[in-house]
Amino acid sequence: LASTVPARHIQSVTASMYAHVGGSRVGPAGGRTPEVHSCTVSSAAGHIEGSGSRSPCLSLRGGAADAKSKTNPHVRAVRQGAIWTAKSVVAAFTGLLTTSSVMVAFEFTAHKLHPAAVAASQVPDTLAALVLVGAVTGSVLGSLVLSKLAPSHPTVLAVLVAVVFTAAQYLNLQVVEHPPWFNVAGMAAFLPPYVATSLLARGGAAK
Repeated sequence: LASTVPARHIQSVTASMYAHVGGSRVGPAGGRTPEVHSCTVSSAAGHIEGSGSRSPCLSLRGGAADAKSKTNPHVRAVRQGAIWTAKSVVAAFTGLLTTSSVMVAFEFTAHKLHPAAVAASQVPDTLAALVLVGAVTGSVLGSLVLSKLAPSHPTVLAVLVAVVFTAAQYLNLQVVEHPPWFNVAGMAAFLPPYVATSLLARGGAAK
């Protein structure tokens, strides 16, 4: 039809059902008259109307709806990519926020236990140890939340978030003097927990 009928014209299609009794009706002389079904196809609007209890227009109507519902593959790919990106950003941000919240809670507790260390230029060992525990705990929880929310590749997102925290930790060590052991342990408090937790979470989800 598309090659012979212009898009703005309306074509009337007539279909007759001869094959079975259900598609015919009894005439005055006892014979069976074929039941005529008419379909009106509007090519411009993509609308199909028909008459008859077993109208073949129903199948035409369904085919037109299926053809209309099909989306351009490129548009569908762009839409899926945008959804994946949005979900990944939300997962990474949620993991970062979770880790930061846990670290702030531990640091607040440490400052309450050692109020004099806030004004001191050097962090004592006990305070540094509590901060380290908060960093590791926050990394595990943040990576767990990230892995649950990530649409795919949670380990890649975990590495990116851990790198951000490691960079921030490096800057912190340059500003505030910490115990020598914390300079090493503090730099390793994010990447290993994030990666290990994401791998474990992904393995559990696969099962």
